[in-house]
Amino acid sequence: MTHRLEAHDLKDRNPLTCAINALFLEPRFHGAFFFFFATVFLLSKLYGRGLASYDDAFYAEKAKEVLITGDWLTLHFHGEPSFENVPFYIWLMALMFKAFGVSEYAAKFPSAFFGVCSVCLVYLFGKRLFDDKWVGFLSALTLLTTRYFTKYARHATFDVTLTFFFMLALFCLTLGLKRRGYFLLFGVCTGITILTKSLIGALTFPVAFVYLILSRRYKTLFDPFFLLGMALAFVIALPWHLHQYFLHGEAFVDVNLKWTLVERAFREKGNPWYDYFRKLLIDTFPWFPIAVLGFVSMVRRYLKERDDTSALLIAWSATVIGVMNLTGPKRLAYIMSVFPCLSILAGHTLNTWLSSEENRLRFAKIVFCLFFVATLVILATPYQLDLDREVDIRNIAPFVKEHTPPGEGILGYKLPPRPYPFVKFHSINNALVFYSDRSLSDIYQNEEEFLEKFNSPKKQTALAFWKDYEQLLTKAPKTYPVIKRSGRLVYFSNF
Repeated sequence: MTHRLEAHDLKDRNPLTCAINALFLEPRFHGAFFFFFATVFLLSKLYGRGLASYDDAFYAEKAKEVLITGDWLTLHFHGEPSFENVPFYIWLMALMFKAFGVSEYAAKFPSAFFGVCSVCLVYLFGKRLFDDKWVGFLSALTLLTTRYFTKYARHATFDVTLTFFFMLALFCLTLGLKRRGYFLLFGVCTGITILTKSLIGALTFPVAFVYLILSRRYKTLFDPFFLLGMALAFVIALPWHLHQYFLHGEAFVDVNLKWTLVERAFREKGNPWYDYFRKLLIDTFPWFPIAVLGFVSMVRRYLKERDDTSALLIAWSATVIGVMNLTGPKRLAYIMSVFPCLSILAGHTLNTWLSSEENRLRFAKIVFCLFFVATLVILATPYQLDLDREVDIRNIAPFVKEHTPPGEGILGYKLPPRPYPFVKFHSINNALVFYSDRSLSDIYQNEEEFLEKFNSPKKQTALAFWKDYEQLLTKAPKTYPVIKRSGRLVYFSNF
């Protein structure tokens, strides 16, 4: 039997060393440790680096228009109803805008905040599942150092918020096995996940079913509290969907259901079945191979013991990845809800490798020192954690706002086309609308068609790539003055 190192085992050592070791052996220190460093890594320097046009600016504009229109139920993009998304994260952004003003920091804050919460919760989850503070410590370390997770925690997107409530739902599910009232919180969290990312959020249901079956808790499937929890999820999620259907009818169904859930998920040409594994290997390196070893270990443990912990981790990882692997577009963000599970699997494996309490204590000190140095670099130097996004659009936006009257569109020349016929947004336009409150009206790929439209007597402005603008001048009947050029983009007029 492995002896656990405790504070009283350190009494014959140097007093300072004894105090430091006792601190690192204290579980509350571990929780505070990850809360502090996750806050530094995820909430620092969120401002001034721009919003990515896909998808950050698109969501942020919808949140901004919640305040402009006063309509919290029907989301809008540039004044028109927009049905691509469910509203929970956009509501959070709108609340931030209302409280602190429209800004990049306010748009990203909910995602970063729930990123911090996810790191803290995965510590508690790992610790509880294995009754071992070191598994919790190593699980939180794995999630906080997963590059893909920290990147998206600093974006104004839904995925990290979904991940937190998805994990919280399953955490409440495990608590409900001892105190049935937690099944109601499982349902509440599932309702929120559905309102955060539609059917991807509803995957808590199949995970729960597979888990209860694997753990042979068949009676729980018919427990009144569990059934009431599932009912609560629908009570929370359905009213918004029904309101949108009765208000907008087929327009809502065509976009939110048919296109989002059917066309994109199952009819779009997809990547091969192994693509998720390839992306996990690259974007979560080095943790994914370690998590795979942890999964194999859990399968062996389940076959031998049929225990609840291995059943949950198997159900969580296999169900999410298995179901999402049936869809076409395999964006890694679509399976981010499995990242905490992979972190716990990796944390358990690392805990086994470290083998002794002395090794774990030594490892924790090394991690603390590295994180402390990283914190100093982040807080005390100009080092930036994010790429500078949409710089050209941000530079041009004030001039667009000045020279294009409200309600008038901007012509686009050889800009990226709209991805689908009915979709009102595209890559450049999302950021343009957010930063300038103006939108591209039409995009022309053909030179003659553009010149015919642009040479009308009406005062007009246009946006193009600089190289295309230069080529256009060689065939244009007159010079089109440049209002503003930034990098590869140029904003010009016909007057």
